Amino acid sequence: MVKPTKEILPAIEQAKEEALPLLGEGISRTSEHGAKFWSVDVMFPGNRVMRTTILAKNKSQALQFSKNRYPNATHFKSNGRVTR
Repeated sequence: MVKPTKEILPAIEQAKEEALPLLGEGISRTSEHGAKFWSVDVMFPGNRVMRTTILAKNKSQALQFSKNRYPNATHFKSNGRVTR
């Protein structure tokens, strides 16, 4: 997994304060060998639940990627691996 470098850490902190999505390799997606698709329900205030599919190594990584992609969401729930 790619770790954020010192140069982009201030941009990540600013995005968190402004509730902007954090996107990029190792932050909102992975290209690691052996990653699987995970189904995640994402709930936004005043809206219905949105179901999305995330490519990740495990359930906790899928939930973290979802939180980085959708910072305004209030609830995240993994529905398990997607079989294809």
